[in-house]
Amino acid sequence: MVLGSKPGERLEVDYAGDKLKYIDKESGEIKQCDVLVCVLPYSDLIYCEAQEDQSQMNFVEGIGRSLHYIGNVPKLIISDNLKSGIKTPDKYEPKLTELCEQMSLYYETHMTATRVRKPRDKASVERSVTLVYQRIYAVIENRPLSSLRELNLLISKELEYLNHRKMDRNGMSRWEEYLELEQPCMLPLKVSKLMEVKRSRVGKVNKNYHIQLTEDKHYYSAPKEYVSEEVKIIYTLREVEIYKGNKRIAVHLRDRRKYQYTTKAEHMPVHHKEMQKIRGYTSEDLIRQAKEIGEHTQRVVKDILQSRQYIEQSFMSVVGVIRLQHKYSKERVEKACSLISPEMKANYMLVKTMLENHMDKRQPEGEAEDYKTITHTNIRYITNFKNNI
Repeated sequence: MVLGSKPGERLEVDYAGDKLKYIDKESGEIKQCDVLVCVLPYSDLIYCEAQEDQSQMNFVEGIGRSLHYIGNVPKLIISDNLKSGIKTPDKYEPKLTELCEQMSLYYETHMTATRVRKPRDKASVERSVTLVYQRIYAVIENRPLSSLRELNLLISKELEYLNHRKMDRNGMSRWEEYLELEQPCMLPLKVSKLMEVKRSRVGKVNKNYHIQLTEDKHYYSAPKEYVSEEVKIIYTLREVEIYKGNKRIAVHLRDRRKYQYTTKAEHMPVHHKEMQKIRGYTSEDLIRQAKEIGEHTQRVVKDILQSRQYIEQSFMSVVGVIRLQHKYSKERVEKACSLISPEMKANYMLVKTMLENHMDKRQPEGEAEDYKTITHTNIRYITNFKNNI
């Protein structure tokens, strides 16, 4: 028996079996993405998007984006028995996850699941997945993409072409058939904003003033004065907030790189800020600063930079030399550097020691002073001895 679809009655949703991918531009790692496919069976209007995984947050927000794409709400949303949406599968009363129940209330619709091992219950979305393979995957799966956003922009472009392409069965596009025959039968979309799913966790700020979001194994900074304090993390797919009581003490963009750190400068101790500043230097920056002190200082700085296998290893030593001017003056630093010959191993400690011991003020060996003749009544000159010779 073939069951027809009534206009505006239901939206079928499922994940495609095959994944799409992109190459992360920072790590070079290949990222596999799940693809959520949604379809209105009557008009065959399709929505699809790539997601980082099949988590409940992605599943619920993906369905929400499909409803905003359509612009209206069906009477029923039917999902396969996915862990993302169905807590307990059952032939008669499948139990939804709490997030899916919240979504149903938010969009004023109902959600249920197909019967277990009954593929005909989701025949329309299965056909749509095949069509997505043919019309979208085939076009983009070998493209050199570097982010999830870039991947979804390309999917969106091909999806528009697919939904506006004329169909053989009636000479109309999916979008035209939806607007003319299905949209009038659907419920209005009463909300202008996407339902944003929020989750929360409690944790302690580590001694390095960071706290881990366990789902991603990624670390986020908090102000240093909250070290060892218990705080609450509230996070969405895009943002991570850290609270102490009712006070929000930090907010970050969410980052899913495992065991990496997201740090804000205002959370850092002073000595860490200095380190961060130094890491931003280039050898050209340091040479330019040394030149402002003098040509001898510039020469010494160049020697220090070239003394290590990797130039960056010598940055701290160079910064130390340049900062000596604040304690001893530019003139003294330049004089001390002038005493360092090319044969000597130049470094920060050498320049510092010379200044501490006032070596820059000493008379070089072999250089005589210009003495003035001193006149005094007690001094006898050579003319006083002439008569005695």
